[in-house]
Order: sequence, then C-alpha cells, then structure tokens
Amino acid sequence: MVESMVDTKRIHKRTRAKESQATLAQDVYLKLKDQIISLVFVPGQNLLEENLRTEFEVSRTPVRMALCKLEQEGLVSHRPGYGYFVRDIRLHHVQSLFQVREFLEVPAAQLACQHASSEELKEFQLFVNGLDQAIHRREFEPSIKLGIEFHHRIAVMSKNEILCDLVRSLNEKISMLARIIFQLENHMEQSQTEHRAIMKSIIKRDAEKAGTLAKEHVSQSSKRFMVLLQSKMDLLSVTPVLPLSRKGRQP
Repeated sequence: MVESMVDTKRIHKRTRAKESQATLAQDVYLKLKDQIISLVFVPGQNLLEENLRTEFEVSRTPVRMALCKLEQEGLVSHRPGYGYFVRDIRLHHVQSLFQVREFLEVPAAQLACQHASSEELKEFQLFVNGLDQAIHRREFEPSIKLGIEFHHRIAVMSKNEILCDLVRSLNEKISMLARIIFQLENHMEQSQTEHRAIMKSIIKRDAEKAGTLAKEHVSQSSKRFMVLLQSKMDLLSVTPVLPLSRKGRQP
C-alpha cells in the first residue's frame, strides 16, 4: 500500500512537471512567434537556443518545444548540426501563400454575408473606419496589424472555426512580408480601398460580389507583393554564414 502511494505521488509529480514544461513552451512559442512576425528576428537569422533560453528565462526543453511547433507552422526551419533559423523568403513560397489565401478568403467573405449578425456588421464598419484613420496618419505598425485583423474579422463572421484558424495562420505569415514591403513603398491606400469595397458588399449581404471582390483583392495583393519582392531580391534570401562547429562558433 505504501509503495503504491509513493508510485502515485511520483506519477503526479511527473505529470505536473510535464504540464509545467508545456505551459512554459506555449509561453515561449507565443512570444517568439510574435518576434518573428514582427521582424525582431529577420528571415534567415539563426535562433540560438542558449540565447533564447536566457532571454525567456526557461530551460532548454520549453525552447525546443516552441521551436519545433514553429517549424511545423513553417515559420522556422531546422538545419541538422546548426540549429534553427527563421525561414527565408522565397518567391515560390509567396506565390503559394497567395494561392491558398484565395481559396480561403473568397468563401470567408461569402459566408460572412450569410452569417454575420447586424451588430457584427456595425462593429466591422467602425473597425474599417479606424483602419482608414491609421493609414491616413501614416501609422505603420498599427496599420499592418489592423490590415491583418480585417481579414480575420471576416473569417470570424463566417462562423466557421476551421476556416477562421486557417485564415489567421496564413495571414500571420503574410504580415511578415507586409512589414518588409510597406517599409519600402506604401501600398496601404490601395489595399484599403479594396478593403472598403469588400466591407460594403458584406454589409449589403451581397455574397456573390463580396466573393468576387475578395478574389480580386487577393490577386492584386499578390501582384503588388511579387513586383516589389522581385525588385528587392536581396530580401528574398537572407542566408546567414553557417558556423564551422556545432557549437555555433563563426568561422
């Protein structure tokens, strides 16, 4: 009986330890993901585990768990012997993002016309007005965040949770590109004109027009991104110099 109680306590202790590690890993994951999306860590940059462990004040296990999750989401790549790196930007990858984006955002706009409540539509219009003001004031970072939130709000109004999660994940990746692109040239005004047209169609509950406008918006956004990225090829492959040793020493 005593041995059984001891074993039970050990099991509970191990379980609590695993839960604690998982909680820490989730916290590191969220913070590191935000830093990657916000370009605190730029494409191609080496994410040194020891530095991350020190920064987030955790052990190596939560850091590795967080990095593995980010790798699964396509934000980080692992190079055996060298560690984890923020994924480089590649033209073919950008094209793929926008192809998938079209498949998601057209039905999202159409479903929002059907399922959004009157209160949600009012809030959506106020939100778009707020985005107008941020762009007019040339507030760079708020405009980027609100621009991404625009698409997520439409997905939320679609009342399709899976679609909503996919749209959020996809637009997080695109927001990285937006931060690079809009630092170079300002295309926010044109994008916002397209946003307002989509909003008006959704408010009128015109699903067919909303879907058409959403498709055109994704197409135009893709063209704008591709033209600018092709003109700035140095941004597409920020490849770091790999260390000679596995301990991260530079040659």
